[in-house]
Amino acid sequence: MQVTETISLSVDTNRKIQDRDYLFFTLILFALAIDTLTPYLIWQGVIPETVRWLSHVAIALMIITVYARIMGFDRIPGLLWLIVGISLISGAIAISNGQGPTATLWGWWIMFQYPFVGLFAYLQPSWPKDIPRLLRYLLVGILMLVVAVQGIQYLLGEAPGDSLAGLFGEHGTGKLGIFIVLAFCFALGEWIVTGKRRLLMIVVILGGISSLLGEIKLFPFAAIGIAAISIVLIRGKQILRWALNSIIILGVVALFVVLYNAFVPAAVNRPLEKFLEAETLNQYFGFVSQESTGDRSSYSNVGRSFALQYVWSDISEDTKSFVLGLGLGARRESKTLGIAGIGFLSAELDLTSGTTLLVFIQEFGLLGIISIGVFFLWLDLRLFKDIREDPNSELNVLRYGLLLFSIPWPLWLWYGSVWSFRVPMLIYWVILGFVLSYSDGGGQPVTSLQTINEFGERLKKGMKTKSIGVNTVGTVDWRKP
Repeated sequence: MQVTETISLSVDTNRKIQDRDYLFFTLILFALAIDTLTPYLIWQGVIPETVRWLSHVAIALMIITVYARIMGFDRIPGLLWLIVGISLISGAIAISNGQGPTATLWGWWIMFQYPFVGLFAYLQPSWPKDIPRLLRYLLVGILMLVVAVQGIQYLLGEAPGDSLAGLFGEHGTGKLGIFIVLAFCFALGEWIVTGKRRLLMIVVILGGISSLLGEIKLFPFAAIGIAAISIVLIRGKQILRWALNSIIILGVVALFVVLYNAFVPAAVNRPLEKFLEAETLNQYFGFVSQESTGDRSSYSNVGRSFALQYVWSDISEDTKSFVLGLGLGARRESKTLGIAGIGFLSAELDLTSGTTLLVFIQEFGLLGIISIGVFFLWLDLRLFKDIREDPNSELNVLRYGLLLFSIPWPLWLWYGSVWSFRVPMLIYWVILGFVLSYSDGGGQPVTSLQTINEFGERLKKGMKTKSIGVNTVGTVDWRKP
């Protein structure tokens, strides 16, 4: 009788823990749903632009929850110390340079909202049992939906180009390109760990179709580069399987080049293979132009290489700016809030935030860039170490995916405003927080109620275990007598 009551109490307790923790988990899904589904609808005028701020509200609640959990768990993650240090130093520099507190706070928000999402995931006490598989399917499901919307756009007359980006909305191909690369990394990670290529082939095909419709040149080059990185990581193992998959990937890339040149209007003057030539790359990445808009007198459109040269020249004018940058928020702006940092006040390029690498260099200087680089180097080494020490873990699929995406971080920072690409960054930091938490002994997937009931039946049949309880993270704890 006592055993039955204990089992019943444990089931009720575990259910309450799951309900409480999953309520917080819905904040992630809500923010992701807003960021995924609203850009296209806002562009088409179906819903007001203010709806997108609901995602910011959800992330703000996550940040509040992070501080509450830190106080309750008496556990301060190392990333928080890095955030506090950069916030205090870089914020003080921005204020001392004459920047207002509003622009500084906005810069803080853009810089740290997603790392805080990662902390939220890191401190999440429990997760659904099949979360690694669900996260991979979520990526592929979003990609399928995006391609479907792109197809509808094309059938309705939208020409291949920057706005044929499906759910990512107007001028959304940059965000879509990074999302495709992220999905490819996790699909490739599944193949490395399990040997199953179905998900990889689906992502390669969908990514190729999506890139073709959106005139996205990143994916074929990134796929080859990331595949090469994966060969180095596995150190020549599974080489026969890799040979077959490499042939398939190269075949899809070759087909993509042919279809791009035949299908995309811009390829008439500049075929895709021309981007392998230095002269074409210099023209494509080194341009600068002034464009007029409806709500501004001018807006600078700059190539990626020119942006890097410009900002390096700008901060090199004095030692303080070179070492420490102009401060947090100096290269941030918001049309909705009417905010612009001090980096724009004396700039020759008007209002253009540029790539994330441009923003980081101008705001944080050489010291800040080194600090951020050290963090990502530590992250790469940590993920690789966890894979080597636990080769049979079900999380290695996610670890490989994170590692394949994280190693080329300098390239992504140079490619675009990646740090503020909402959908890919939200998914990346959530998965990163979950994986690191699991490795550190927290955030374990909750054992299902069915499993608890099965144990209960075994107890009633004569097992000698005296008690069953539930620990603080929501997993079943079989305590010794």
